Amino acid sequence: MGGINFRTLLYFVASFAVVAVIYYALTQAVGSIVAAGIVVGLLVLLLLFTLWMTRTKRGNKVAEKIMMRLLKTRWGPRLRSWQIRTYAKSQGVSLTDATGRERSEMELMLEVSPEAEHIRKQLRTMNPQQRAQAMRMLAAQQELVDRGELDPNNPPDWAQRGPRQPGMSGRPQTGTPRGGSRKKKKR
Repeated sequence: MGGINFRTLLYFVASFAVVAVIYYALTQAVGSIVAAGIVVGLLVLLLLFTLWMTRTKRGNKVAEKIMMRLLKTRWGPRLRSWQIRTYAKSQGVSLTDATGRERSEMELMLEVSPEAEHIRKQLRTMNPQQRAQAMRMLAAQQELVDRGELDPNNPPDWAQRGPRQPGMSGRPQTGTPRGGSRKKKKR
């Protein structure tokens, strides 16, 4: 587990100090209850401004940067899971399969993403063991993207090559398939 980012800690302490100074100044000027109301009102205005910013292109870029930073924290996996499940529910996708088992995040992402149609078709043609292996590989690849070790816009060479051809295990064939060469014994 990584340590605390110093810049993030500095931002937090600075924002806390600014709110504390505003609250103290307002307490001296108008009283503590009115000051608390003003601070809560300012926070509501900040929330409304943030919601308004998400409607603009620049606001979406800022939100994406904040989200990418949040996904790298320890709350990232929970946040991503919550997002995927909420979006799938809003799209009308069942969160459980026919047997009652909860679907994984990768399965839900494949269901709700329109770009994944080709992958869904490939998965339908596989037997259950191959499908499970492919889902594990996709989940591992998504985990690398979430940790920032893999750029989704610039995949490595192995991702561009696509799946291996059937029967190609990657190791060379050194002998005949059934136990080596058969020589006749001389008597």
